[in-house]
Amino acid sequence: MKMQSLTLKALGMILLLSATMYAEEFAFHNKTKEPVSIALGSAHNPPTLNDLQEVGPNKITQGIVNISKDDAAQLLLVLNNDVKFVFQLNSAPGKAVKLKLTTSLLNGKIDLEPQIALNNIKKDEIVLIGAGSI
Repeated sequence: MKMQSLTLKALGMILLLSATMYAEEFAFHNKTKEPVSIALGSAHNPPTLNDLQEVGPNKITQGIVNISKDDAAQLLLVLNNDVKFVFQLNSAPGKAVKLKLTTSLLNGKIDLEPQIALNNIKKDEIVLIGAGSI
């Protein structure tokens, strides 16, 4: 009986946590000619340089972003092992987060924008919140 009670308590905690956590599909496509590094996190648990993973030219990485109801996903982007950008992804829970990094042919400017996908984040929901040198 005691074991059954512990199992029910554990199940209740899992249900409570799952009700407050959202898992969002994440995809990042590096459409530039240079490798970049990225890390995922949230406003409550920001991405760090220790979590960086390299994404080569024209490569895609996928994963899950876990956030709570009052949180927002964040993306740390590092270019040339020197310049870092932190973006906050202010999308509603349950939206996909499928991003692409492109380079403009006219001025060589790098741009982070949504991929074309159903229920994806919108351009105005991608907010640059920090930039600097490592």
